[in-house]
Amino acid sequence: MEISEYKELFISESREILARLSTLLVELEKSPENVELLNEVFRQAHTLKGMAASMGYEEIVKLSHSMESVLDLLRSHRLRAEKETVSLLFEALDLLEDLIATEGTTTETRKRKVDIACVADKLGRIACKVTPLKREEKDFKERRMLRLEDEDRIIIAKGAREGNLTYRVTVTFTKDCKMREVRAFMVLKALKEIGAILREHYILNQIKSPKFGRYFGFFLMSKENPALIKEKIEAISEIEGADLKLLEADEVLISKNQLASERVNGLTGKPANRLTGKPSEVQTVRVAVERLDNLMNLTGELVINKIRLLNIVTSLENKPLTEALAQLDRLTSDLQTETMTVRLVPMGYIFDRFPRMVRDLAKEEDKEIDLEIEGSEIGLDRTILDEINDPLIHLLRNAVSHGIEEPKERQSKDKPGTGHIKIIAKKERNFVLIEVSDDGRGMDVDEVKQAAIGKKIVTEDEAAKLSDQDAMMLITTAGFSTSKKVTETSGRGVGMNTVRTKVESFGGSLFIDTRLNIGSRFILKLPVSMAILQALLVRIADEIYAIPLTNISETIKIDTSIIKTMEHHEVIPYRDEVLPLIRLREKFGFTIDERRQTKKSSLIPHPSSLVYRW
Repeated sequence: MEISEYKELFISESREILARLSTLLVELEKSPENVELLNEVFRQAHTLKGMAASMGYEEIVKLSHSMESVLDLLRSHRLRAEKETVSLLFEALDLLEDLIATEGTTTETRKRKVDIACVADKLGRIACKVTPLKREEKDFKERRMLRLEDEDRIIIAKGAREGNLTYRVTVTFTKDCKMREVRAFMVLKALKEIGAILREHYILNQIKSPKFGRYFGFFLMSKENPALIKEKIEAISEIEGADLKLLEADEVLISKNQLASERVNGLTGKPANRLTGKPSEVQTVRVAVERLDNLMNLTGELVINKIRLLNIVTSLENKPLTEALAQLDRLTSDLQTETMTVRLVPMGYIFDRFPRMVRDLAKEEDKEIDLEIEGSEIGLDRTILDEINDPLIHLLRNAVSHGIEEPKERQSKDKPGTGHIKIIAKKERNFVLIEVSDDGRGMDVDEVKQAAIGKKIVTEDEAAKLSDQDAMMLITTAGFSTSKKVTETSGRGVGMNTVRTKVESFGGSLFIDTRLNIGSRFILKLPVSMAILQALLVRIADEIYAIPLTNISETIKIDTSIIKTMEHHEVIPYRDEVLPLIRLREKFGFTIDERRQTKKSSLIPHPSSLVYRW
């Protein structure tokens, strides 16, 4: 097996584990006595260690093992999750992220090796200070793995009729074996080539357990010689020995009633699931983003050609062909919907990084802040999700730095000493709304106007005419800032402008709502997907233009007789309003001859007969 083949998968899964660990440690810092949290953190660290061991990344194994030792003491209540201990775990987590980013190696700098050794040493000292429990090691595999159920006996009996023998196998690892889980998987893989393992799925779960010890037991059905089986097991490194015991007849005795029950329940024809341990739950696979992009492009081409066929068939008046294409239309639409759904990634993909970030920023600012996240399961196109990460980070930084007050200031305003920031994602038709809010000091509209005047963004007269909502949008203008000094998080006047520009580049919009001394809300409205957009086609002369439906409020069919002229501009009356009429032919500079040609040959409604609002 070439380890390099699995490197990309290892990095991808490790990053998910680290993101989960980061969120869990933030919660643990607030709830140090939460046993479920401690168990989950331990499981994640244990999984990472096992993955790294299988890849041969010793530094990651060393560091995650040190974390695991401290976490084991925390969950057994022999050590309390003090802030210093959690901070040290965070430090180890940062180093692990560094290592995984460089594919598990430490060749980049000598300093990193020193840092890893230092953090591992600090974690080791914490673990050594705690007196170890004096308890005899109990290998629960002997009690739980090597146990026969009635269904097992039925399968063993059937196997015997086909010439299979069943062995109780016990494998012993060497005392210094550091990769027991990996060795156990290798044993199972080797034996599956010459037989079948009972309850394999159950066995795999036991192997992944943090309590997995030095002994490993299971049942094997095989026609091979016991000596060959033992030889295959002991050929694997770090295996001390293997013991095989043939099951006696009385151990697998089945009554007539059990066999009758087997036939009634239809078990006779389905022993495979029990032997191979295939789970019944839905399975998932990892697919490269490039493949999804290719699938989306092909689907888009298919949709376009479908529309061309539908236009052609309309003029042929062929009923069977029309019906066939109607079915094709439905199937293609379903395929398009499914393909777009596959590209959607849960918001948690980026949301999971924020608790740690807010925690670190709050510590820098000497503030107490709680972060609440809702809607992590809402899906958004991967392309948009990657691009929207930076704008959300800026909004959160603003909330911590400018929004939330210091504890003393909050108390003087009769607010709790701990500030509250909330991120909510929710779906609204073909859009996703992401709201970032805080219960901080809010923004003063008059101060914003004065700052804009001072930066010569607007004049005093223009500022006086602005509504509060329009005035707040001034903070998204390039160069705008109310900060008195430039810091790492603010003061350069580019942040909010970047947020608005990025959101609008996807056809989205930004809404700002703020109240002085109450708090602020920033709402980002984003399309669910950019892969395929529905559009309204408009013919102008010999050109066809597409206007995305997401940008159209409504279409209005009008009679040319109601068109009026006001101050040298064409207008139309509509619902107690007067709307300006813009002729796209003139806007785009088409000639009179081209206009006449359009009137004669246009298959699409003429622009002057429709008003588009967006």
